[in-house]
Amino acid sequence: MVKKQGIKEVIVSGYERLSYIKEHYGNGERFDCKITYIQLRPDLEQFIEQLKPLLDETFLFVNGVSVTDVDLKKANQLHISRKSQCTILTKDSLRSRAHSIIVDESGYVRPFDKKKELIGRPSIHTDMYIMEPIAVELLRTFVKRGHIVDDTPILGCYVDGYWQPINQMDDYQQVQEDIMYGHQSDQVS
Repeated sequence: MVKKQGIKEVIVSGYERLSYIKEHYGNGERFDCKITYIQLRPDLEQFIEQLKPLLDETFLFVNGVSVTDVDLKKANQLHISRKSQCTILTKDSLRSRAHSIIVDESGYVRPFDKKKELIGRPSIHTDMYIMEPIAVELLRTFVKRGHIVDDTPILGCYVDGYWQPINQMDDYQQVQEDIMYGHQSDQVS
């Protein structure tokens, strides 16, 4: 995905298994990009502080593990044209998720509230964000709480392509079956 999307620099953060990732991907040369690694302890504050000096332009933040081939170009174009500080990439879902959100008529994200009338496109966020360096502080909210704050102006962008979060072993099996049998749907199962 990195090479296909034209991404030239990647920052990977991790804990105890980061050495395996580093061993496999190396410095990124064979993928035509530069990879920087941040060894972390389970401390979000430390992560934010280590990340800040590495960011000097628009960046893609991926929180968690997923298998994807989504097209980032549309989302990046929307992010730039709307002068957004943060754009969340969204997908439709065939089932309800804890991280459901609504993208309203103006394109901004609102938390999903079962008690309120549904206005806008119900989606789930993919835990992928296009952000400006000034918005890095928003990561505290996303990673700690797993959702957005009501008054934060965040753009939502539906992305085409395959995306499957990996939360348990069954998810790996689902991805393998999807790839083997060509069942990559644009909706999350």
